[in-house]
Amino acid sequence: MSVCDIRHYHLIEVTNNVEQLIERIFPDDDFTCAIEHHRNMNNDKYTCVAVVSSAGVRHEILSDELDSDIDAMLDIRRRLKLAEEAVRHNPRANRVEVARKG
Repeated sequence: MSVCDIRHYHLIEVTNNVEQLIERIFPDDDFTCAIEHHRNMNNDKYTCVAVVSSAGVRHEILSDELDSDIDAMLDIRRRLKLAEEAVRHNPRANRVEVARKG
């Protein structure tokens, strides 16, 4: 297995993990989820955006600018885990705001 295959497999694994987190954070809502990767060509940095549309409202959760697309995805996962913990402790917590602040 080549390095590119391992990297691609890891990116898919983290993406699936992020999608599962979003499903757990928004359990009752009818929502759609899209994960987008962006690369800034000027400084060779990557960002990741998790777009959650719920009840006709679009929410974007952005990662920091990082050195690789996997790192950006891991940052989104970290933010979503914080939101999941906040909801676990306080079910009325604003999930999106906690995830955005990270």
